[in-house]
Amino acid sequence: MRKIVALFLSLSCGLTYANESTNIYWTDQSVGKIQSANLDGSDIKTLVQLDSYPLALNFDSLNRKLYWLEQVKGIIKRSNIDGSEVEQFMAEKVGNTTAMSVYPDLNKVIWANRQQGKVFLLELSTSNFTSFSIPSSSKPLDIKLDPKGKKIYWSSGDKKIQRADLDGSSIEDVVTQGLNMPFGLAIDSENGFIYWADLMAGKIQRSTLDGQNIETLIQASGLIAPHEIELDLLNKKIYWTDRKEIRRSNLDGTQIETVIDNLNQPVGLALGYRK
Repeated sequence: MRKIVALFLSLSCGLTYANESTNIYWTDQSVGKIQSANLDGSDIKTLVQLDSYPLALNFDSLNRKLYWLEQVKGIIKRSNIDGSEVEQFMAEKVGNTTAMSVYPDLNKVIWANRQQGKVFLLELSTSNFTSFSIPSSSKPLDIKLDPKGKKIYWSSGDKKIQRADLDGSSIEDVVTQGLNMPFGLAIDSENGFIYWADLMAGKIQRSTLDGQNIETLIQASGLIAPHEIELDLLNKKIYWTDRKEIRRSNLDGTQIETVIDNLNQPVGLALGYRK
């Protein structure tokens, strides 16, 4: 039962850089694996085998690290990108968390503690915390940072996408209509878009960063239960996890293709980049 609950409270987070993408990384929740493959789906490798259920996944291109969230244990771990030197990175204040993102360029790790109703920001170099409270109804599912606009965005269990300044001020609703369970978020800061995957509605959508001009890019035949999404801006692609597959399309939702199939429960997703 805990495994099923963890699946429907899961997401992945990661970085989106307009640099050369190199690999796909994902968490396979039901078998406790972190795996990788080439962008075309070839050369699948198991990097880490865990005794827990890994969810959110991030690629740190500066320090060549993978970060992931283990929700049941309430901890964040990390390893080298080849899966070696696994270590616990953070347990304090993590708790019942499904939303986590790593931004080494900004020296930050951010996550949202659903039980406490708080967003935490940690400095990678000092391990110092700051935090701010969010509405009790939010129950964040994913969380991302817009470095250009200096805003934190989160998708919430009350069918909203919200945002705030980095200090927690100016909390506001961004998207409130037409959402069911918006899991994965991705921010295209340069072009001014926010993308999201709606797990229960079976849609991938986007809008401008202020929530206007909503477009449905993929729905129905293209999706079953999309969890996390990642943007490859250089190649103008969206990648997402969907039941037993990793799939991709153009940024406008055209040319859908399956990259990897016959997986178990792929949830977290990250693209590796060469800085």
